[in-house]
Amino acid sequence: MKTKLLCMIAALLLSAAVSHAGFAKQITVFNGTGFTFHGLAVSPGESEQWGEDMLESVQGGVLKPGEGLKINLSGDTGNWDMAVIDDDGQQVEFSGLDFTDYSQVTIHADGTCTLE
Repeated sequence: MKTKLLCMIAALLLSAAVSHAGFAKQITVFNGTGFTFHGLAVSPGESEQWGEDMLESVQGGVLKPGEGLKINLSGDTGNWDMAVIDDDGQQVEFSGLDFTDYSQVTIHADGTCTLE
C-alpha cells in the first residue's frame, strides 16, 4: 500500500514539474513567396533581441521559394516573433505567432503569413 501511494505521489510531482517546464516543438517555415530569403530569425515574443540566423545552417544560407525549413522551438509555443530578410535586404517581421495548435508557418509575398 505504501509503495502504491509513493508511486502516485511521485507521478503527481513529475506531472506538475513537466507542466511547468518548457517543451520543444518542431515547426516548418515555408517560403510561399517568389523571392529568396537571405535571413531568418525567430525569438520568444518577450525577447528584446532576435535569435540566431536559422539559415546559417542551411546549405547556401538561403531559403528559396517553395522550400521549407524545420526549426525547433523551446519553451512556450504561444508567443513567437519571426523576421525574414528578402532579396532586397528588407526585413519583414511577424509578431505574436502562436504555434500551440500549428506546426507550419507559410510566409506570403504580400507580407503576411499563415499558420497551418
